[in-house]
Amino acid sequence: MKKISPAIVVLLGSILILPGCATFRSDLESANNEKDLLAKRVLARWNAIIKRNYDHVYDFATPTYRKTFSKEHFFNNYAAQLRYEKAEIREIQFKNPEKSSARVVVDVTFTTQDGQFQLTSPVVETWIKEDGEWWHVEPR
Repeated sequence: MKKISPAIVVLLGSILILPGCATFRSDLESANNEKDLLAKRVLARWNAIIKRNYDHVYDFATPTYRKTFSKEHFFNNYAAQLRYEKAEIREIQFKNPEKSSARVVVDVTFTTQDGQFQLTSPVVETWIKEDGEWWHVEPR
């Protein structure tokens, strides 16, 4: 029986392990890229809210929501009760392996209309990916 040198064992082990590492790295890069794309959409939506550009905020709602609910209905949900000032993403967590649904936690700083209170509070949002684009799921 022939002995196999330790160097060959290490080489063979590396050949078997490396493809798995490449796949893991590829999946990680894909998740990071998807998180970046989603983060840009989330922050763009919140910037529109901060600027009170509700026409643009409506554009981030899912296509199904926009087919079902008019802008007028949508605007009524955003009656100016608070002045939003800042939004920072705390966490993005994909809900499924396909990365087509996500839970996003956004820390939102706001002031009451009377200006008496300024608070920062987490807001939990659901986003879904349809036809290659991320959409905010409006609460109903």
